[in-house]
Amino acid sequence: MLGKRRMTGNMAKKRACALGLAMAMATVASAYVAIVNRTDYQEMHIVPAPGKVVIDGDLKDWDLSGAITLYLDEASRSVMNIQGAYMYDGEAFYVGGHVKDPTPMVNAHDFASDMSLVWDADAVQLRLISNPAVKSKSSLQTGGHMSPEDQRYVCHFDLWYSTRDQKPGFLIRYTLHFRDANLNPPEVQAAYKKDTDGKGYTFEYRVPWKLLRLDKPWKDGDTVQTQWQVHWGDPRGERVKFTGFNKRGGPTWAFDKIETVATDPDGGALPNSEFTVDDEGRAFTLVSGGSLQRGQRPQGCGHRVVGFDAKGRKMWEYHNAHCAFAWTSDAYTPGYMVGAFRMMCTTTKRLIGIPGYYGQYFLLDKETGLFVAALGQDQRSPYTMDHTMVLTENFNGTMWTHPKTGKTYFAGGDADCRIWELKGFEDYRVREGRVKVSAAQFAQAQKNADQAKLAERAAMGLLREFRLKKLANSAANGDYSEWTVVQPQTIVMSDKRSALAQLGYDDAHLWVRFQVADESPLRNQASDYRHLFKTGDALDIQFCTDTATRPVHGQNQQEMRVGDARILVTRAHDDKMIDSIIRYRTATKDKPKQHEYSSAVWKETVDEVSELNGLPMHCKAEKDSYVVEVGVPWSVIGLKPIAGLKSTGESQALSRMRICSVPTREP
Repeated sequence: MLGKRRMTGNMAKKRACALGLAMAMATVASAYVAIVNRTDYQEMHIVPAPGKVVIDGDLKDWDLSGAITLYLDEASRSVMNIQGAYMYDGEAFYVGGHVKDPTPMVNAHDFASDMSLVWDADAVQLRLISNPAVKSKSSLQTGGHMSPEDQRYVCHFDLWYSTRDQKPGFLIRYTLHFRDANLNPPEVQAAYKKDTDGKGYTFEYRVPWKLLRLDKPWKDGDTVQTQWQVHWGDPRGERVKFTGFNKRGGPTWAFDKIETVATDPDGGALPNSEFTVDDEGRAFTLVSGGSLQRGQRPQGCGHRVVGFDAKGRKMWEYHNAHCAFAWTSDAYTPGYMVGAFRMMCTTTKRLIGIPGYYGQYFLLDKETGLFVAALGQDQRSPYTMDHTMVLTENFNGTMWTHPKTGKTYFAGGDADCRIWELKGFEDYRVREGRVKVSAAQFAQAQKNADQAKLAERAAMGLLREFRLKKLANSAANGDYSEWTVVQPQTIVMSDKRSALAQLGYDDAHLWVRFQVADESPLRNQASDYRHLFKTGDALDIQFCTDTATRPVHGQNQQEMRVGDARILVTRAHDDKMIDSIIRYRTATKDKPKQHEYSSAVWKETVDEVSELNGLPMHCKAEKDSYVVEVGVPWSVIGLKPIAGLKSTGESQALSRMRICSVPTREP
């Protein structure tokens, strides 16, 4: 609520969902329930700035009468808490506060990292429905309808100090689906200052109203919905680890220095740096091989659970896993660890546990790495609402064996917590046997392994060139017989929509064939050839001819160079096939076809946008699908096929070229 009144009275403590606070009861469209924190408040006041505010990490020029206190739990409240506040004036929205933290301002996520995980260390997350006229109880977890127009005002803020970049970080995204990410926009001012005793820090941000997608500031009496979520990390810049309970029953947390216990020569990343060590010194960890496309099998992709002995030697690997959020994953099937998010810090004599993002807990045998069971049900399956169903984001879990009875128990369920007794896990047996493999099966297994390795390299971003087939009798004529020798590439597989692409070439053209399932096959208003990607369905071929390493900034943003281009192809309502090409940079001094693309939070100028008019194209559209063939002359791309290509159709790599193809639709 806007105004200058300070909250008074004793408000009942509320166990807030991810520090859910509202300037009037916040159940703002929440995406994460990663940490359940507490506060003494159910609403907060946004007060007018008392005068000019200097963004310098000192709140002496703030009116803190509307500040609220938030904390992790009672046991750690004295060393980990935050006083957070909002202010406003005619030009900007202000957010700031003071954080008590034993290891302040440590966040290992630099500005070139994966921005989806910047919250996973010392950080503050805010969610805000910026338009006072919009009120909603919608959530990615609980459902509910929220119109696209209303979702425009759902703002997600990530605020942190990047230890590696030595600068404040600001990331804003919009809608319930985290769209239109904008990292460190120049108009945002931010500052951090560490306390002199090294036990906390102050932060403040100035955010212009236009970044909240508002044409005018709030006025006194307006009420908006918001949510606070605060994260405390360890000395590496990641989350504080729960280590147990003290004598009074309160939780204890680890701030110790990290010791390397094992390394994996096969490489990969540790999602959330999650691992656990048992009483015998054996270590178990998740390893991620990069993002997977929809429809890509997890086995062989690089995602795995790994067990090491007490000396750091690898004992086993379990590969039927998809780590982290696994948004592109299929629903659970027996043996599939879907959305494996972390290793539990507790184990039993025989079992290790891995929480799954979609409501399940997976149990593996510590000695062999074999899959034992999955507790709970996948939220995306036709589940039964009973005591096994966990309806939250699933980031926790604890196992233990009762010292007197020997029974095994499991506690989990996050906000809807429950305790299960695990029966049958004290005496299960692992059977050994022999498998006879023929020479042909062995050869096929080798081919499968080679294919899996390619899939892993693609998932990790290491597959940097397409291997194309030379096509015989290629033409855009609806005869697809020449494409039978080309392996399709999956673009997307989701419900009733899917898209595949095939790439081939001849001496004159690069050929692309798209096969798309779509309930409104390839329709576009096509009112302006420069904006075909905004006015309906379109097919997008993107390429660059300069593959040298480029400077990277922001969210893996690379500078554009001559030779970077995208060709858009679509079908107008008169069934005429049309196209356009966007050249980001041209070598000529004069740029008569230069064009500026912009939105409320983004702007980019490209050197040329033109119609090609004359590409060989063919579209065959049916009720709920279409197939498009298109040929792009090598002269348009600026390349020639490398010398020595054979006309027999053998696989060859085109030098100096990257191609990606995606169907696009205006959201």
